[in-house]
Amino acid sequence: MNALLSLSEALRLTVSSETNRTHKSNFGQFMTPAATAGFMASLLDLDQPNIALLDPGAGLGALTCAVVDRWQQVRAKRSQLTAVAHELDDDLRQHLAATLPE
Repeated sequence: MNALLSLSEALRLTVSSETNRTHKSNFGQFMTPAATAGFMASLLDLDQPNIALLDPGAGLGALTCAVVDRWQQVRAKRSQLTAVAHELDDDLRQHLAATLPE
């Protein structure tokens, strides 16, 4: 597991255990595990000159982290990655901002 995804996974384990079920349910929060995010990122074709990722309901940023980590591994192809992550939950958005600084 690479750096960003590892950070996201550690945060997921902490935040998920501290967030009550009702709150998660109200926001439809799943908090994607690193293994699932890594698998999803592996399905993307990153052999393109310009890659754009929209991560709605980004939560703690696991999917975006997995894509960025994978992209960094294959970046020798000189592609450019743009990622936009959105989160409605103020608490998660603060964590997301720390995980994925601009």
